[in-house]
Amino acid sequence: MAPTKIMFIRHGEKPPDAGGPPFGFDVNGNPDTHSLTARGWTRAGALVTFFSSPHPPIEAPNVVFAAAPNTAHANPHGQRPSETIAPLCAFQNIAPDLTYSVGAEAQLPSTILVQGGVVLVSWEHHAITEIVAAILGPTFTTQWPDRFDLVWLLTQNGASYDFSTAFQHLLSGDQ
Repeated sequence: MAPTKIMFIRHGEKPPDAGGPPFGFDVNGNPDTHSLTARGWTRAGALVTFFSSPHPPIEAPNVVFAAAPNTAHANPHGQRPSETIAPLCAFQNIAPDLTYSVGAEAQLPSTILVQGGVVLVSWEHHAITEIVAAILGPTFTTQWPDRFDLVWLLTQNGASYDFSTAFQHLLSGDQ
């Protein structure tokens, strides 16, 4: 069994690396430089409708992976991927798989490929290429652009996958 479609998203918007506004805050509203900004939380909420109301090429996921939250903040990306998919998982009553942390991308593809149906992965954008290349092969070298409004799609085509890109068009400024 293999997924018919694997969709990848970058976590929602984050505070600037240099500090200052917009500031991040956790799910309880506490300031947190490792969490999403207000725009990131807005995107996370908008993704509920985006993935729950399928529209080609987007399908509703039945399996969701996100980088494990890193409450120790040793890796600043760990909070945002799980925060981004939390509203969707709550709405669809899906327990996200938070087994892997940013930095464990080599282990994730084998777990993804034994899933059935449609898989969604929320991750840190620099590492998404590594996960996709492990599935498509080493000739895949496309880098995720510095933007939050994309979906990378791997659609099953026989024994392999075809790569494509879709745009979220959820918030003002999305392309």
